[in-house]
Amino acid sequence: MKKKKNNFFILVFFLILLVGIAILFKSEPLKVYAYNMIISQEIIDNDLLLDKSIGRLDDVSVVRRINELSMVEGTMEIYEPTSIDEAKEIITYTPKIEKVEKPQYFFKRTHIVKEGESIWSISKNYDISLETLLSFNNIKKNIITVGQKLIIPSMDGILTKVEKNDTIQKIAKRFNVKENAILKANRLKSGAELKVGQEIFIPGSQPRELARLAAQEIRRQRRQKTGVSFIWPAASRNISSYYGWRIHPIYNRQIFHQGLDISGPIGTKIYAAEEGRVYFRDYITGYGKVVIIKHNQGYSTVYAHLSRFNVKVGQWVEQGEVIGYMGMTGKVTGSHLHFEVRRWDKHLDPLKILVRR
Repeated sequence: MKKKKNNFFILVFFLILLVGIAILFKSEPLKVYAYNMIISQEIIDNDLLLDKSIGRLDDVSVVRRINELSMVEGTMEIYEPTSIDEAKEIITYTPKIEKVEKPQYFFKRTHIVKEGESIWSISKNYDISLETLLSFNNIKKNIITVGQKLIIPSMDGILTKVEKNDTIQKIAKRFNVKENAILKANRLKSGAELKVGQEIFIPGSQPRELARLAAQEIRRQRRQKTGVSFIWPAASRNISSYYGWRIHPIYNRQIFHQGLDISGPIGTKIYAAEEGRVYFRDYITGYGKVVIIKHNQGYSTVYAHLSRFNVKVGQWVEQGEVIGYMGMTGKVTGSHLHFEVRRWDKHLDPLKILVRR
């Protein structure tokens, strides 16, 4: 009797094992869904929205793959979110930006100033000091213009010209910098012959007095700014849908609209409503091309249905900087910007937050 009982348990065990193997080999690829949208800073900071096997969502083949994953008993069922909070999507989120090691030698790049940029944002995005940027471009005040060409050095420091009878040793002593640092930055060999008038880069050296004073003034002006203030986010002023309850134009039922819709022609400029860092820039079904910027004091802003982007993830943007262009991507009936202001992940009425139109 005991032997039969043991055989029964062994048989049950093998049956369970076989069923488990069958389920394992027939299971579908894991779908990664993002709930409560990607605006949650906790989710963003921990990079929980990755499904790198899917690829970019604006690729036709990728969208087709998403549709295949959405097939339910032969019937197409594509989820179209009606609010940022309800978005359930397979999202490829740009990986956390790793700190790029600074170049070990000196070289120059050219940067053409774009609308909304400032000395501060340019210095942050190139990871060089205000003093270095001001000194290299002989800027005495915090004033730059759109289209202006700026020289961007690969590292902090200043340029000096070789004087008569100069040697690397003399130059190093003059600027209180190690000889090896100068040789390495300029890719020179020890004992290299210098020519009068030759430019030598002095890494990490203190900038000239005018640049130092100008940098101090820029920092002072930024310290004077208290709190956050949001400007109108688009070149168009036409409001097509307000924040609050409305009859959805596509679903034809009452839905709470968590943002402000601003209509205009495709290509209308979209501005950063406040300074901050770009935390998301990708495609979401229903919302199309989306940019999300994180600001101070727990605020973030959402810009949806863009036709194209003008920023990268991790980029610092100034208030008024062009971050993209209005479009019709996602589930829309016409070209417009869906704009949201949120604080601690709670949506707010943008018209009560925006300081000027």
